[in-house]
Amino acid sequence: MLLVCFHPEFRFENSSTDDVGNLVNRSPYPLIHLIRASDFKGALANPNDGEIIANNNYEKLKKMDLGELKKLFYYLK
Repeated sequence: MLLVCFHPEFRFENSSTDDVGNLVNRSPYPLIHLIRASDFKGALANPNDGEIIANNNYEKLKKMDLGELKKLFYYLK
């Protein structure tokens, strides 16, 4: 079982509080997502794919302007 956590105040280590890349693991409410390891392994050909996906999402978010981010994350101020 894999555990993925999301939180309204999620922050990557060594990032600033307002770094948009933190939105990768933010949610309006604290949330725990349980994933069966067998499902996760079947979805990713390489064990490092999960980290690659997260990094790609992080970079995409950093390129978006505030209007685009607010469309995706309605709870942003």
